[in-house]
Amino acid sequence: MSHVFLLPTSVVVPLALSVVLAVSARSRHKHLVDKDIYCLPLPLAYLMAVIGVGFLGVPFIPGVEGSAAPLWFDAFFASFSTAAVVASIFFMRYRVILGAKSLDVRFLLNERVIPLTDIIDTNVLEGRARELIVYLRGGRRLKLSGLLQDFDDLVARIQDTQVSRTESAEKLADQQRAAVESQGAIWIICIGLALVGVAAIASWIVQRH
Repeated sequence: MSHVFLLPTSVVVPLALSVVLAVSARSRHKHLVDKDIYCLPLPLAYLMAVIGVGFLGVPFIPGVEGSAAPLWFDAFFASFSTAAVVASIFFMRYRVILGAKSLDVRFLLNERVIPLTDIIDTNVLEGRARELIVYLRGGRRLKLSGLLQDFDDLVARIQDTQVSRTESAEKLADQQRAAVESQGAIWIICIGLALVGVAAIASWIVQRH
């Protein structure tokens, strides 16, 4: 593949992504009469659409060549293009509508309407990707993306609708499971570091003899 094409891309793409993320962070949800509509930032959807078109056009850029057969080379970029376009459509269609009596979650061709009286607890998962877990009657769970506009406001609004102020058994079980998994991950890291140390010492001993 041409270095003339890759060098500008390595600079332009991070800059464009930074601008899009900055604009997305400033976007706000919509308020219509008795409903609040929370969507994923449209700049992210437009970015995915542009990426999809970009991947589709890469094989036609002069100077861009691949070592694989032309058919496989085109199929490779076409698959990435399709994935980006699907992601763009998902970003445009995904929305959470909080009304006076129900929580409506829409994504792609699906729609889920949940009465607010079914919400018994919530839990915000922190990390590289924030997420809101909404616990419902009957042991059901609903996951909402942390990329939603005014995510903290949405969390506060949903928490205000909770039927009970005590932590649910499902939430406590999830927290206990997460603590166990975190402890297990720490042990795995410690064992891995110990094995690396043992291997390094063994290698040093072998070299000395």
